[in-house]
Amino acid sequence: MWGPTLRAQQFTRSTSRWEMTCCRRSTKWAAIVDGEAKGYGSEDPGVAKPLKEHPPFASSRGTWGRASFLQMPAAAMSTPPSAHTPYSYHPRELAAHDAVRHLLAQRYGSARTPEPFGINTTLEHILAHRSVRRYSPRPVSEQTLEFLVAAAQSAANSSNLQLWSVVTVSDPERRRQLASVTGGQSHVERSPLFLVWLADLHRISEIADRRQTSKDGIPFLETFLSAVVDTALAAQNAVLAAESLGLGTVYIGAIRNQPNRVADILSLPPNVVAIFGLCVGWPDPDIPTAIKPRLPQEVVLHRDVYRSLEAHLGSLEDYDRKVTEFQRQTRSSTQKAWTEKSAESIATVAALGGRHILRAELAARGVGLE
Repeated sequence: MWGPTLRAQQFTRSTSRWEMTCCRRSTKWAAIVDGEAKGYGSEDPGVAKPLKEHPPFASSRGTWGRASFLQMPAAAMSTPPSAHTPYSYHPRELAAHDAVRHLLAQRYGSARTPEPFGINTTLEHILAHRSVRRYSPRPVSEQTLEFLVAAAQSAANSSNLQLWSVVTVSDPERRRQLASVTGGQSHVERSPLFLVWLADLHRISEIADRRQTSKDGIPFLETFLSAVVDTALAAQNAVLAAESLGLGTVYIGAIRNQPNRVADILSLPPNVVAIFGLCVGWPDPDIPTAIKPRLPQEVVLHRDVYRSLEAHLGSLEDYDRKVTEFQRQTRSSTQKAWTEKSAESIATVAALGGRHILRAELAARGVGLE
């Protein structure tokens, strides 16, 4: 039994933080998580010992590393549960409750957020997501990679067909070429781990050949769409697993700029298409990242029927202001309102970055869209 247990300790520095660490009953589990085979855990599966702690990495998220901190204003630590809180919280639960409330406030750029409930570390990691493009030199171990793939394979998929694969790219020259495909994104070359996620219809096609059955269902849009959905679900599971370990990630959609060139670089067979890349690594402690605000829920959550955008124009204007302020505070290279940037992204064919020929590129890969 692995039976994780959570312990919370108050940690005082410039602000109040709560340290959430995990104890595992298995030395094997500790080795998989940390990529080391000794120094923590216990040979006796009945004795739980805390995992070895690494020095914390400070950032705007709080702290990265083995000890995962959630940074909050000191006043937030003493905020009592609201009238909607379903039960009285233990002090440790109250701290987690306030941590999630703080994360929700950052996610929506507002104090008006859904009321936290059912608090757990999974929710904390999901809500604390942000893109990380700068990494420390610390490598990502092979054991960690295997753990991330196990998490990916635990995702739901269509009819258990598992129409995806992933390539880990370590060869420097291939990395350089892939970075060129993506418009010179340096983190594609420099991230400790770079994964290319593939919609894979080749494997099932080969299985059909070996069983001497027809493949009439391959060249249809539904089949390819199922493979794309499977790929996205698997990758997001891997991202959640990575972030739970203190790793940072960023998706690279620009891999689709030149599907055939990517196929040549990675020696992909027919019926296999690169959907996106994923950089993974330990965040650079000197380069803080922030939680980017999202659209208000009333814009994306419809009840029974789809509601016109006209009903949410005020919410969009407010969101534009929040995004603009976020860009100013983070010194973003993009200084545009969200609605302006979104409209520009579909204003011209050139705005698609070469992906307007994607159908032809897919056809060249043997992918049918009937």
